[in-house]
Amino acid sequence: MDNHVMQRELTRSEVLCFFAIALCVYSWPLISVGYLYYDDVWRTYFSPASWTAEGRLLISPLYNAMGFNADTPNVYPLPLVIAIGVMVFALRYWVFKLFERPTLSGCLVVLPIWYSPFFLQNLSYQYDGPAMVLGVVAVLYASVCQFNRAWQTLLVSSALLAASLMLYQLSINLFIVLCCIWLIRKIIEKTPPVEVVTLLASRVLALGMAVGLYVIGVSSLMNTERQGILAFSYEGVLKVVTRMVQVLGNIDSVFPVALKLIMAALACMAFFGYVQLYRRLVRPSIKLRWGVCLSVAYLFIIPVAIFCISGAALFFQEFNTGFRTFLGASGVLVMVFYLSHEVLVSFRWWGGLVLMVPLMYCLSVSYGYGRVLTFQEDVENSMLNRLAYDIGHSEVGRLNILYMIPALSVVSPPAAQGLYRAMPVLKEIGAFGYVVLPEMLPRVGVDNVYMNRDPAIKSVLGNGQYQPVVATADYEIYAVGETGYIVMKDVLAPVYDQADSCAQRAVYSC
Repeated sequence: MDNHVMQRELTRSEVLCFFAIALCVYSWPLISVGYLYYDDVWRTYFSPASWTAEGRLLISPLYNAMGFNADTPNVYPLPLVIAIGVMVFALRYWVFKLFERPTLSGCLVVLPIWYSPFFLQNLSYQYDGPAMVLGVVAVLYASVCQFNRAWQTLLVSSALLAASLMLYQLSINLFIVLCCIWLIRKIIEKTPPVEVVTLLASRVLALGMAVGLYVIGVSSLMNTERQGILAFSYEGVLKVVTRMVQVLGNIDSVFPVALKLIMAALACMAFFGYVQLYRRLVRPSIKLRWGVCLSVAYLFIIPVAIFCISGAALFFQEFNTGFRTFLGASGVLVMVFYLSHEVLVSFRWWGGLVLMVPLMYCLSVSYGYGRVLTFQEDVENSMLNRLAYDIGHSEVGRLNILYMIPALSVVSPPAAQGLYRAMPVLKEIGAFGYVVLPEMLPRVGVDNVYMNRDPAIKSVLGNGQYQPVVATADYEIYAVGETGYIVMKDVLAPVYDQADSCAQRAVYSC
């Protein structure tokens, strides 16, 4: 590609093609493996419509329409392909909102919405992943849509945001961060203060209307586990702060030093641009009351964006530290990219192409994660075949019901430990706390196995009173009366010894 193509303004068709190619390349490892992630296993087997109890009211109708019936069939990767197509148009819409004349580097600015290790785990779910993507698309449009009449903007924004909440509640975090970016954009455009304050108030009101609509219409249908919120007290505030520190610590610990240095440099440039914009904001021609309002809003952008990395999830009784809850982190990356891009291109037109470096790391993580999923699938298939054989060739094969007792500690897959050492972020994204699940056994013809997490049963079976019918390094099978038990053993990570590794290489080189 010559300099002219990299420097010039891109047409709407070219931007669309760029995002289509970029998103497909990033998603290819997930599509090619076709791995059934945790929830996908039982959703595929039972085909249940359980999202209503989770407060995600629109997912069931989405899959009902796709299957042309009242069930929720697994037709992956079709839902993800459709979601990618919709996301491509949403990203193009955002690029042309951020830049009057978008270039290639301008397209890179919004790419972290998809190119993000924090969003990769969301995409792993064959059922929930595409629905989360559609929730993000709704947020992208809700955060920047603008019509001639204020009431039209308010209604459309609140409707889109309410729909997004019914697809994935934590999309609210991304919405808030994107509104912060939109505020920065309006300041760059030198929009009149009255219009900026009005627009900001409209977004806040739309957020309140959407949350109110969601709470009134959906919360009564949710199960109690999803409704638990921390009490408003000193202990509750302290717990939220502790969780936020934990989130930032988890993020910092899994990325390589080189990437952290690059992102620190970009963050410094972004902060420089942030300060420079504030000077533009407080120009003498602005009336005092508008200047105060905008200054307060502008100075809160950074703390609000950082808080929204996990955001609403911090207030739940059951706090999930998984990367899939860090949806706001993608928006924070876009903010850093946008502000640093403005600084970089002010020096040289090609300065914005520096953003390719962290994006290439995200692409490497995606393909490394694809290898992890392949290894996990191999482990599962091997274990399932062995279990099916041992069940069918022992006395438990005649029993009507069997219970699987899961292991307490599982580090899987063993073959991925080298990848985990090289890219610790992959372990956070995969988070496999199992080797096999009961719902997987119908793949090999065994459909009478159910999960049992009662620790008392495992204790009784392990005290020597009952002898296992089958004992292997990975599991033990017991027959107690007319009931069978499959006790899964802990799977520990292999111990890595540098000296042993050198000795093995010496042997293999002979």
